[in-house]
Amino acid sequence: MSGLKQYRMSVYTGRAILVSVFTSFLFLLSASSAFAQVGERVDAPVTVKVESKTDAFGFKEKQAFVPLGGTAQISGTSVPLGDNDTVKIDITVPNKSTELLNGKLTAEGTYAVNFTKTNTPGAYAVTAKSPDGKSTAKASFTVVSALELGETTDKLFSSLTQIANKTGKAVHAVKELLDAREDFPDREQIKHDIGEIEEVLKQLPKRTTDMRDALDQFSKLIEQNPGAASVPELGEVVKELSDALDDAETMNEQLNDLPVSVSNNGSSFCDRMDAATEALNATGLVFDLFTGTWLMRVNTLIMSTGLPDDIYNAAFPNDALGFAGKTAFTETVKNSVDLFMRGADAMEDYLTSPTGLILTLTQTMLHYGFGNLCERFVGPIEGEFSVDSTVGGKRFWAYNIHIKGRLILRYATWDVGVKSPVPMTGEFEGTATKIHSFEDLFVMSNLVKYRILAHLFFPPVAFGESINWVGLKAGSLPAMTIPYYFKVPVNGSYLFDVITIEVAPTAQRDFDDLRMRAFYVTLPSSLILIPIVERFDVPMQNAQFILSRGLRNTATMKVETGKTPNGSLLKTIEQTFTREEVVSDGEVTVKWNLNVKACNPECP
Repeated sequence: MSGLKQYRMSVYTGRAILVSVFTSFLFLLSASSAFAQVGERVDAPVTVKVESKTDAFGFKEKQAFVPLGGTAQISGTSVPLGDNDTVKIDITVPNKSTELLNGKLTAEGTYAVNFTKTNTPGAYAVTAKSPDGKSTAKASFTVVSALELGETTDKLFSSLTQIANKTGKAVHAVKELLDAREDFPDREQIKHDIGEIEEVLKQLPKRTTDMRDALDQFSKLIEQNPGAASVPELGEVVKELSDALDDAETMNEQLNDLPVSVSNNGSSFCDRMDAATEALNATGLVFDLFTGTWLMRVNTLIMSTGLPDDIYNAAFPNDALGFAGKTAFTETVKNSVDLFMRGADAMEDYLTSPTGLILTLTQTMLHYGFGNLCERFVGPIEGEFSVDSTVGGKRFWAYNIHIKGRLILRYATWDVGVKSPVPMTGEFEGTATKIHSFEDLFVMSNLVKYRILAHLFFPPVAFGESINWVGLKAGSLPAMTIPYYFKVPVNGSYLFDVITIEVAPTAQRDFDDLRMRAFYVTLPSSLILIPIVERFDVPMQNAQFILSRGLRNTATMKVETGKTPNGSLLKTIEQTFTREEVVSDGEVTVKWNLNVKACNPECP
């Protein structure tokens, strides 16, 4: 048999084994998600992304903005094909000319290059080509110039105004929720405080006037003296405003459904109470955005001691205005700086008291809403799900996912005491904090192993414990931007000292596309020297699968009654759920270990 035929047979055999393993595993456990093709001959893959050198670390994939003359970092992945280990990068600049870069691949299949020819403002298109030239990936970045200061300012403050209006509607919905409950304790005082927050939100756009006017003054100065646009600090200001605009647009999207959640008459009162506290917490996030790091950074940039002189020298390189003209010009710049600083300081002062009021209101709503009218079991969840696969006793792929978060169960106080089960609603909420994975997919083929030119493995990477769920009274809104966040609804019932919960068949949010991917670059035979790339996608299960199968869809938990450290009554449910399944003739082992705990009031 020829080397090529042997190669093909070994690959087909490997695929058949993998398909058999996956099919047995998914059929037994009733997995809802399909799996990708487990072995596929492909062109050499390539990925590319661009980020500004000054971008702060964050969870959200941000649009890349680079100040005029700044540095754009271009990076990505591909697979080396023997000695051919270079990714070719084409960058189309706004004038349609093309710049070429080469990214040399590391042993891990990554590359990184810096692009510094950013002297023309506008959109830059980036195309990366795999070493064999058969695959491409695209990205883009925008070089911002001080000439765009006016347009960017208008867009940012327009977006901030939309945010204030949306949040105001959500806060007003909270007031309407209280209007429907005459028995809500301290209702009139709470409504009064909410009214104050509503007024603050109405006034917010007007309170930005000084800052906006100051930036407009800078913009007009640059329009009248285009040479001033070359001052680096002014380009950095536009970059900071562009980043803030990106954040504002993201928050605008997140706020779209918030007023509806509070007003939704189809939900239980206790669910709407939770949405109400979320709305109040979101208001605090809005206040943070209005006084965010972008404001501090812009302040720092324009406060630069030499900025007025730098702007004058750039605008009038030959000192055309003379001493008196220069003095008047730099004083105008200083006045604009002072106006912005006064506006920023005034905004911070204006929001100091409302920020404290929001915290108090959130706590009050939770205290009364989930003390008098509703109650909640809240507590930590933590667990691990693992899959381990072998062929002929040899391990060839495995992974485990560690999840951490909380369980919330809500129910109406007025239902307690009846002899029928009290309905409960809630959710599992959290993130995948650790992901470990392993693969050696060619253990079933010694022939191919000897001819491997490259083996690249791209496992998903979790971000650790990026949020502390314990004690988080409200405010899952910011958690939604964290990678591998999940929110899985549950329904339940509470009767006497037993709580039964059922995991919903679908999640509201989940890490549905989690997978590990491996590439093998091989030579089919000693006679055929053209490398072949084989891709293997191994899907990984999401949180809904882990939780529902770990609890076997429905779980019954006994309520234990005790005391808190201060002597108050404490009700607790806690149970560790373990499960192990062995499938595919003993070659795949699947394990769950989940600890679920919840207390009323929240676990100390």
